[in-house]
Amino acid sequence: MLITLWIRAPFGTMILLGGIQNIPEQLNEAASLDGVSGIQRFFKITLPLINPQLIMVLTLETIFAFKAFDQIFTSTGGGPAGSTRTLMIYLIKDLFNTDYGMASALTVLLLIVLFIISLLQQTLLKRKVDY
Repeated sequence: MLITLWIRAPFGTMILLGGIQNIPEQLNEAASLDGVSGIQRFFKITLPLINPQLIMVLTLETIFAFKAFDQIFTSTGGGPAGSTRTLMIYLIKDLFNTDYGMASALTVLLLIVLFIISLLQQTLLKRKVDY
C-alpha cells in the first residue's frame, strides 16, 4: 500500500496542481472581497472548477489499482495464505502455468470490470465547468 502510494501520488498531485493553477485568480479575489471564507471558496469555487481533473485522476488511479502487480508481487508474492492476491496476480500465475484459457478469461473480465467502473465514474461525477 505505501509503495503504491509513494509511486502514484505525484501523478495525481501534478494533475490537480495544474487544474488549480488554471483557475482564474479573479474568482478567488472577488469571493474574498465578498467575505467568503477559505473553506467556502474551496468548496464553491476550487473544487467545482477542478472537477474534470479530479475525474481523470480518480479514473486513472482506479485503473492503475486494478492493474497493480509488480509492487504486490515483489513485496509479498501474494502474501501469507493469499491475503494480498489480486486479479492481476491470478492472471499472471495462470499465464506462467500455461493455463492460457483462464488467463484470457481473467483478462476479458478485467477489461469489462474496468470499463464499467470507468463509465460509472465518468457519468456520475461529470459536471459542466464554466469559468
